[in-house]
Amino acid sequence: MVQSQLGDVRARLFSAHWNSGIFPNCSFLYGTNTWKVWNPRGPNEIEVWTWTLVQNAMSDDLKREIVRRAVETFGTAGTLESDDGDNMEACTWMNRGFQTRKGMMNSAMGLGYEGPRADLPGVVGQGFIGETSHRGFYRFWAEMMQARSWQDVRAADDRWTESLLRHDGADFWNRKDKGQAA
Repeated sequence: MVQSQLGDVRARLFSAHWNSGIFPNCSFLYGTNTWKVWNPRGPNEIEVWTWTLVQNAMSDDLKREIVRRAVETFGTAGTLESDDGDNMEACTWMNRGFQTRKGMMNSAMGLGYEGPRADLPGVVGQGFIGETSHRGFYRFWAEMMQARSWQDVRAADDRWTESLLRHDGADFWNRKDKGQAA
């Protein structure tokens, strides 16, 4: 069904495991069908709402099983979510330090291993691990903070990839030197 409506590339994505974000505060893990909305509650606190997505045509038993497994893994006391929560809390605590605040955030992981694709929108990372989405998120956040109007934001749409990419990206996916920044 997905292949007939969206083509081969998106059908492969549909059956894979990947993560994504929608500015400013939504994220989802595809493959586990977990959708989250992140709501800041102050400088040191965040509330996370989590949903599990299932296909409408699935049996009720299968839907319940998928939700149960998602809660066991990504629920508040879930196997992975509780570990992630500890990590996020520790990062918040560590970043309060005097020395830490003097430093700059480094989000260069995967830089040079990303580029535009003719068959997908935006900038796509080559591997499973990278910070392409982090760089895009903070770039857009800074743009929103500096813009005086929605027209200013729209005007920057045509040039945002240049600020995100450090290589020409012209035919990134077919180059033999993928990842070697120009």
